[in-house]
Amino acid sequence: MLRIALLLLTTNLISVLAAETCLCTNTAVYLRESPDLTSPQTGSLPQDTCFKQSEVLDGGQWYKVVTKSGYIMGSDALRRQLCPAGFNLKRDDEECDSCHSYCCTSSHYHHGCSSCGSGCCHSSGPVWSSWSRCSGLCGEGTRQRTCTDRCSSLSSHTQTETCHHTFSCPEYGAYGPCSVTCGEGTQSRNCEHHCYFHPPSETRTCQMPACV
Repeated sequence: MLRIALLLLTTNLISVLAAETCLCTNTAVYLRESPDLTSPQTGSLPQDTCFKQSEVLDGGQWYKVVTKSGYIMGSDALRRQLCPAGFNLKRDDEECDSCHSYCCTSSHYHHGCSSCGSGCCHSSGPVWSSWSRCSGLCGEGTRQRTCTDRCSSLSSHTQTETCHHTFSCPEYGAYGPCSVTCGEGTQSRNCEHHCYFHPPSETRTCQMPACV
């Protein structure tokens, strides 16, 4: 009985030791061209996207994802864990086609797709242009990219996603009273939050009843 228990314990221990450690995203994150908050975004990763440790270079405040050619900001962006079940399993061509339709057309590189092998999604999937610049100058905007090759599997050749500028947009208070009691005047409001690189106040015209 003791021998059987030891055998089971040894088998389980070997399985644990053989399991590979992965780095997985804690939340949805953005990839950037360089380790700089002001650098353009090159893509995004959904929560629980996993990579082998060899695919991610730890730079302290930044992580470089070799397979995605991008950088992730934040020392707490990734966590170490045992790779998901089946993460390293190779699949046949039919399963890779299934992976392709799920992974490539949605522009998400989930661990379920990466298990098809590095060539599956990237060699047979659509080819996309670079993302356009994020719309607007601050806060949240949108950006687009278009399919340039192998687009037949797509329902739309254009993709749009939300993007975020490094700086939040300014928040202004309410406008004050009009500067005149009759006719045309002006009224102002002051910036209260996120005022960097923006005017400390804004002025607009106001119209009061005509002067007699």
